Amino acid sequence: MPQLAFPYSPQDLTPAWLTDALRSSKIIHNSSVTSIDIERVGAGTGWAGECVRVTLDYDNREDGAPAIMIAKFSTADPIGRAAMSDLYQQEVDFYTEYSNGIGIATPRAYFGAADQNSGYHALLLEDLSDMRHGDDMTGGSSDDALLAVLQLAQMH
Repeated sequence: MPQLAFPYSPQDLTPAWLTDALRSSKIIHNSSVTSIDIERVGAGTGWAGECVRVTLDYDNREDGAPAIMIAKFSTADPIGRAAMSDLYQQEVDFYTEYSNGIGIATPRAYFGAADQNSGYHALLLEDLSDMRHGDDMTGGSSDDALLAVLQLAQMH
């Protein structure tokens, strides 16, 4: 994906920047994002970063233009950001470079960038909130485990 200056936090997201990001990734061509609504996902700011759901309005929504997306950002804590910098870069690389060719279903990446010097990253992903989610506290069923193993097998 093309390199574009990116926001460091959800508070920095703007319709103009999202328009530029979606155009640079060829998700949209002629339409523009006119307004956005940002909703925190999970408990808010975590030790690993921030995650928000962004609802987008367009002047003329093109086919393939997301109405809702997930935006992920680095933690604001400089110590945590330094510790996580390589992982942020790996996550961006996974979604922008590798996920399409590994043979398993992953969220579509609309934009991804990381700055190794500052440790900041931004990742815009397809919103999968309408799908069934697992619970890492209670675990999954044997059917869930089988599905996970079958998906992992597709990668090898």
